[in-house]
Amino acid sequence: MTASTAHPIASYFSESYTESREKFLAAADAADARLTSIKHPGQGPDGEALYMDVASVGRQDAENAVVIVAGTHGIEGFCGAGVQTALLNNPEALAGLGDVKVVMIHGHNPHGFAWLRRVNEDNVDLNRNYVDFSEPQDLNEYYLEVKDLVLPQTFGDESEAAMQAWIAENGVENYQKAVMSGQRIDSQGVFYGGTKATWSNQTMHKVLPEVLAQQKNVALMDIHTGLGPYGHGDLIHSYPADTLEYKELQNWFGEEVIAINAGEYGDVVAAVPRGPIVSSLDTILPEHRSFALVNEYGTVEFDRVIKAIRADNWLHINGDLDSEQGRAIKQEMRDSFYCVKDEWRQMIWDRAIWSFERMAEGLRNL
Repeated sequence: MTASTAHPIASYFSESYTESREKFLAAADAADARLTSIKHPGQGPDGEALYMDVASVGRQDAENAVVIVAGTHGIEGFCGAGVQTALLNNPEALAGLGDVKVVMIHGHNPHGFAWLRRVNEDNVDLNRNYVDFSEPQDLNEYYLEVKDLVLPQTFGDESEAAMQAWIAENGVENYQKAVMSGQRIDSQGVFYGGTKATWSNQTMHKVLPEVLAQQKNVALMDIHTGLGPYGHGDLIHSYPADTLEYKELQNWFGEEVIAINAGEYGDVVAAVPRGPIVSSLDTILPEHRSFALVNEYGTVEFDRVIKAIRADNWLHINGDLDSEQGRAIKQEMRDSFYCVKDEWRQMIWDRAIWSFERMAEGLRNL
């Protein structure tokens, strides 16, 4: 089912963190949602306050809950927040999910959302941060081989040619393993996982058990952008093939779901990230039966996305945000992670509501 809304889907999406939050809060109020707002210790680029906002609708003591997370990778929150706001504004779509509590996390990483970055205030990639820091962590020393190429002193055609030469010699798969799987050896580098739990990580560990205290079964979807076919919405999980979670998600989504730990996404991403929130629900919600997956919407070609991440990382360390180059890099970040075309936004909504309906149905059939 593709639910209808009172306004064009594009109207629920935004062009800034502040606009997105205002639309989300207004929609939550109109839907009589229960709302909790947790203030972030930092500020946005214009001095604005930052928050993780948690809205829940539906019967509060329902057995099952669908959780929708937006903004794990900051700038990617424009997509997820647009879906959340559209859903809150659409009683028909909410009713189509049945007797389920719907919880929406707006601004999992509010700093990155406001500053148009994937990372948080400490340059940490949240999807490399949900690990048990009481145990020894793999630092990924292989990253040191490409560190100076990934983050050169001067970012431009010459440095990019050097990076591409390394990839040509060593292969894309080795590049992805060195860079994209995450590292804890260079706090200024890309895909840095951190050495302790971030504010967002700690907040989610506190908020989710509280807001889901009355539920038995939980299905969480973390909405991302930047990989996969344009506007499609790849459904990706990290459960091994011999688990009950793997089998259930196969039942829910059939061939539409991709198991990254079973090697089913190798043509696009060879390296499995260490520390995503969707791999951590057992520790966040140990008293619940839980399922988690990513909905990854494609935007532009893969190489362009990775280059945008590297350039943004370089800009915040060595560059000038107010320069012509700085503004161009920020625009490229927007273009790489957020498409402003109405057709793309409609595709996002259609895939999302289809996914939510199957999650809710799957929980009911447990």
